[in-house]
Amino acid sequence: MSNQQQGLETYVMARKYMDVSELFREIQEEIRNSHEYLAMEVGQDNSNMSTRLTVVATFGLLLALVTGALGMNVLVEKLVSGKEHSYASDWGLILIVLFIFLLMMGWVIAQAKPLTKMFDCLVSQFEIKIKSKK
Repeated sequence: MSNQQQGLETYVMARKYMDVSELFREIQEEIRNSHEYLAMEVGQDNSNMSTRLTVVATFGLLLALVTGALGMNVLVEKLVSGKEHSYASDWGLILIVLFIFLLMMGWVIAQAKPLTKMFDCLVSQFEIKIKSKK
């Protein structure tokens, strides 16, 4: 009997008596479960980040509209009246509005997680009221 055949027989006996096939299947299943769990965690993180970005975008849009409207009304009034005015005051107004906008956006970004939780609570309350009416 050659060394190669003897090694092959030893390998087959080891697999048979040590139950390596079953152990391999168990480890493979554990790896598959771990991969599914990690994929689920990544999906939840992406979902949470998407929700937080939606909150920031919603408040950002509202703030942009409000600050834009306030700034435009003052500038348009000066231009329509035909009176001479200093452009330095216009820049000062623009800088003040920009500062307030950036300050409020910073606050919204810092509070995105609590605001997201608040929106989730509001949505769940709204869903409960709708379901109870049906």
